[in-house]
Amino acid sequence: MRITHRIEHPGSLARVYAMLNDPEYQRQRAERSGSLEHHFVLDETPEAHIGISRRRMSTQNFPDAFRGFVGKTVDLVETIRWGLNERDDFREGAYTFEVEGTPVTMVGGVHLTQMEAGTAHVLDGELKAHLPLLSSRIEKAIQPLIENGVELEDALGREWLAEHPE
Repeated sequence: MRITHRIEHPGSLARVYAMLNDPEYQRQRAERSGSLEHHFVLDETPEAHIGISRRRMSTQNFPDAFRGFVGKTVDLVETIRWGLNERDDFREGAYTFEVEGTPVTMVGGVHLTQMEAGTAHVLDGELKAHLPLLSSRIEKAIQPLIENGVELEDALGREWLAEHPE
């Protein structure tokens, strides 16, 4: 299942990039998503900046089909491997989303593009549940969770950028 979402942040690409990799921003993002536990690390190497966010989530509000498959909690792992470049108007990273202990993944990219009035933030990827007969149902159950996460990121990003001026 292809998932593509675009957010327009009211800040420069440099500010949006810094925000997305800020541990405090990631903590607030996790709390607002209902995370029971959260851990974020940014590994800066000469080749890339790798942001890894782990969240333990209750499955209480998950669709029955998915909750029965994973139990009362689930661990979600998001990884963005940001390439290092010298451009001020564009930045991209390889994106993976995993539901640990399950054959559910999303692989794609995150793209930041400087616009006249801010920064376009695009998440694009392929969500796959590698389960015979249940793949489609599980992908449809997870899609709203990812979409809600993007909506949360949009609202929190606007608040964060307003509270953290350049």
